[in-house]
Amino acid sequence: MPMKHFDVLIAGAGPAGSACATLMARSGLDVLLCDKEQFPRDKICGDCINPGCWKYFELLGVADSLRKLDLHRIESARMANLSGKQITVPVRATPSRPFFSIKRSTLDNLLVQNAEREGVSLLQQTRILDATFSDGWNVVVRGRNGIETFSCDYLVGADGRNSTIANKIGAWSRKNPFKTARRVGIQWHADVQPRVGSEVQLYTIKEGYFGIVNVDVQNSNVAMVTSPDIARDALANLPRFIERTVYSNPIIGRYATQIEPRCGVVTTYPVNPIRRHWNHPKALLVGDARQTVEPFTGEGVLFALDDGARAARQISTLFDKKVRRTARPRANFWVNRVVSPTLRNQELVESLVWVASEISWLPRLFARTVFRTSL
Repeated sequence: MPMKHFDVLIAGAGPAGSACATLMARSGLDVLLCDKEQFPRDKICGDCINPGCWKYFELLGVADSLRKLDLHRIESARMANLSGKQITVPVRATPSRPFFSIKRSTLDNLLVQNAEREGVSLLQQTRILDATFSDGWNVVVRGRNGIETFSCDYLVGADGRNSTIANKIGAWSRKNPFKTARRVGIQWHADVQPRVGSEVQLYTIKEGYFGIVNVDVQNSNVAMVTSPDIARDALANLPRFIERTVYSNPIIGRYATQIEPRCGVVTTYPVNPIRRHWNHPKALLVGDARQTVEPFTGEGVLFALDDGARAARQISTLFDKKVRRTARPRANFWVNRVVSPTLRNQELVESLVWVASEISWLPRLFARTVFRTSL
């Protein structure tokens, strides 16, 4: 039988892939969206959603659905260093566009379902096996129906930091994330923390940092970046790992107790920010597949939505289709070039928190830049 043909095939149905697929389908393109997981699925994340995301939620048509979920609103951000110095900054987002926390399983599933409603063809539990180009793409996948081959004009990789599509199109990075300072991302959900309340709290530890935020009436999220040596304890000796990391900060005990995982610990490696480049004219990388962002700033979902919308407009234009113009994409260079190197210098981080605790306008300036809100 002849191969099924699509205008665009997208690998990865996270926020970048779902946003890209939704906007292209709305413009009239025939889009196939593939993901190796079955939605709803969990994903390692801090679960904090930057208020800047609302312009994309409204663009995609999911803003009202989100507001009906009784979101856990965040009203302030707190940061504490190992010497006990603290910074607290109120976050005054608008009532209709709050700074909030939500499980990524819930958010991503909502975005995927919305893409299907817009006419996107969705294949879940489907892995990309191969992709070759000759006047168009032939993509081999393995899914519920066994091995299938699809053809498409454009191929989009939205399949994360360890992107299969990036390898298939020969993408490269000027920095090798495995050779720079090695860092592991770790995340779990614990019991809700009443004393954390409506804050997102960030803490420095000896080799890295972590954050904690309540995501609903039952769960809090603990997300961490640390060294591989420390991360190994998360699987080998969890109580020792928590004592060595979370409780090494003298402030955390005032706000959080019993933060053991409710249903396991998940990890990702490496989390060093990178940016990929490629030369193929009929392929694009979006979201983490194109550029990873320092997790500390909580801008991952915002960057993914921003990147997916940009790619949708770029490809649709090539088909003489129109996609509603989005805000000017933000490069996030300042995050990776300034914030990320700073976080790898333990003494510098500790000193900056101390200085910020003495100069009130400094943390407000940083929060305004990161959270895109009036403070």
